[in-house]
Amino acid sequence: MFTHCVAGKQKRKLEEKELQVLFPDEDAIETHSNSLSFAIVSGDGKLLVTGHSNPPVTRVFNVQAKRPLLVLHRHFKTAFFTSSQSHVFLGQTEGGYWIIDALTGEEKAHLSIEPSEVFSTASSIDGKSILFCSEEHPCDLQSWDWQTGKVRSLSFRGENTGDEVYNGAISPDGTNLVINRLLSATSFVSPSEYTPESIAIDKDQPAHKKDKVVDVSWHVSAVSYSPNGKWFSVTTDDGTSWFDADAVAAGHFSLDDYQHNTVFTEDGLRFVTWSNERLSVVDVVTGKELRSRAICNASVAPGGRFAVCILGNRMNVFEV
Repeated sequence: MFTHCVAGKQKRKLEEKELQVLFPDEDAIETHSNSLSFAIVSGDGKLLVTGHSNPPVTRVFNVQAKRPLLVLHRHFKTAFFTSSQSHVFLGQTEGGYWIIDALTGEEKAHLSIEPSEVFSTASSIDGKSILFCSEEHPCDLQSWDWQTGKVRSLSFRGENTGDEVYNGAISPDGTNLVINRLLSATSFVSPSEYTPESIAIDKDQPAHKKDKVVDVSWHVSAVSYSPNGKWFSVTTDDGTSWFDADAVAAGHFSLDDYQHNTVFTEDGLRFVTWSNERLSVVDVVTGKELRSRAICNASVAPGGRFAVCILGNRMNVFEV
C-alpha cells in the first residue's frame, strides 16, 4: 500500500497542494483497493496494469476510460511491460515468470524457477528475451526466449565469492552486454564475439577474463541499453552514469536522493531517470536536464514516454 513519498530514509506525507498536482481529480484512476502492490503503464500509455494482494488479483485498466478491462485471478510480486511497442507484460511470482497479453489476459508463456532470491529481472529491447539473475545460479546471466522456451546462460564464474551477477543488459543487436557484480560494484562489457548463440557458453570457460571494465564507485541498482545501441547506462545510489558503445564514459547525472532506475527514450537521444520524489529527462549528448517534475512512487514505461504515480488507491498516468 502506497501512502507516502520517501526521501532517503525519511518519509513524509504529501501536502494537499502537492496532491492536486500529482493526482488531479479529473485524471485520477481509482483501484478501489488498499492492497495495491505495483502499477505499470504500457509504452503507448493506453493500458495500466495493477497488482493486488488482497484479494490476490491483477487488474488491467483502460487509461483513457479510467475503468478496468479485465481481472486476472493471479497475484504477481512485480511486473513490467516487455517493450515499448507491446501490450505484453511479464509477471513474476515466487516460483516463476508469466508472459501475459494485457488486452486479452491470455497466458502466452511460463517459465518455472526455483523459489530462490531473484536479484534482478529485465527485458531485451525487442521484448523477446527476459534476462534474469538469481541466487540459484549466482554467477550467471540467464536469458529466456519466451517465444521458443529456450533458456541460455552466460557464466561469469571466478575465484571470488563476489562474482555473483546482480544486473544485466544486452545490446539491441545482441553482440555486447553489460553486467554488474556484487564484490566490486562495477560493470563489465563483454567483447563482440559473445553473440546470442554463444550465450550458451560452457560454464567451465569464464567469460569475464576478456571484459572491459566500467568504473563506478557506488552500489549499482540497474543497467540498461538505449534502443539504438549507441549508449548504455549504469544507475547507482549516486545517480546515473552513461557510456558509449565502446564503454567510454559520456556523462553523469544525479538527483538529490536515491535513484530507482533509468529508461532511454525510443530514439536513444534522451533518458528518463527517477527517484522517489523527482523525475528528470536528460539529453544524452549534452548531459543537460531538459525538464523535471515532482512524482510519488512512480513507474516509467518502456520507451520513457509515459509514467504512472501511485498514492494509496489512486493513480495518475501522465506523459513524461
